[in-house]
Amino acid sequence: MAEKVSRNLTRLLLVDLWERKKQRMRNSEIFDRKSKSKFDETSPCRFLEKKKAEDEKVGKDWQKK
Repeated sequence: MAEKVSRNLTRLLLVDLWERKKQRMRNSEIFDRKSKSKFDETSPCRFLEKKKAEDEKVGKDWQKK
């Protein structure tokens, strides 16, 4: 009897884990689509220029301290 309960509990846990994994995958696909479309709107050069400006600002703030 205990073995049967243990087997059923294991099966339920595996199903639950699988459902959670599928949900995470769906969520990540939705996030990826949003982030890709946002990235497509910004040209890589503009992105790099913005990143460089942020890095310089952080560098100047760091030197003041």
